[in-house]
Amino acid sequence: MSETPLNVLTFVPGTMCDERVWHPVWDALRPDFQINYLPMETARSRQDIQTLFDAAFEQSCAMDPATGKLHLVAFSMGGYFAFDYAVRHPERVASLVTICAAPMALSERERKQRKFTIEYLETHDYSGPSPGRLNQMLHKQHHGDSPIKKIMLDMDASLGVETLLTQMRETTDREDLTPRLSTLRCPCLIVVGDSDPIVSIAQGDAIAKALPHGELKVAANAGHMVPLEVSSWLASELKAFHEIKISEHAHHLP
Repeated sequence: MSETPLNVLTFVPGTMCDERVWHPVWDALRPDFQINYLPMETARSRQDIQTLFDAAFEQSCAMDPATGKLHLVAFSMGGYFAFDYAVRHPERVASLVTICAAPMALSERERKQRKFTIEYLETHDYSGPSPGRLNQMLHKQHHGDSPIKKIMLDMDASLGVETLLTQMRETTDREDLTPRLSTLRCPCLIVVGDSDPIVSIAQGDAIAKALPHGELKVAANAGHMVPLEVSSWLASELKAFHEIKISEHAHHLP
């Protein structure tokens, strides 16, 4: 067995997701990597989110004292907050992987739609995502994939409408972090699905190019739910990035 400490990766979920969105990826990563999970779904405010990232940093230091920095792997909404934490605390982040996530603010049209949805959810019963909404989030070849849809529905049912309301409120009026991406000096991997309706390939390419050490990877036959749709491919990309790119970056540091 190697005497080198295992890499510790800290995973951040997206909207209405918990650790189940990562389970297939984790299965493919173990035992080569240790897993740290940031429970974004428990947050009820921006301050809670900040506290969760601080706690994850402390836990990562405890798990891997040799590096003492976070290797963040963040999905969708969690990716925005990972960008936010990284630009605010670059000294705490050793690498950043975002999946189907963008650091931009919402457009005025998107903000109005969000606020309408929030008002609706506050006054009407919530029965979970519709079949059409589930299909919208997936590549067409996964529209008939009941196991993926079951995970999505189970997570949504477990977390409930209050979690959805919190997450929508805390992400509607948000800062455009794009101008600050140039300050990130750590290796960054930007992953998008080739059929993602939320973050396009063009957007992913622009994000990667705005980062000093950014790289874009496009998941084939994937919509927005990349960790569930192409989990083996994603795990392979994570292994390559952390075993090769991080090592190369460390060797080039002064």
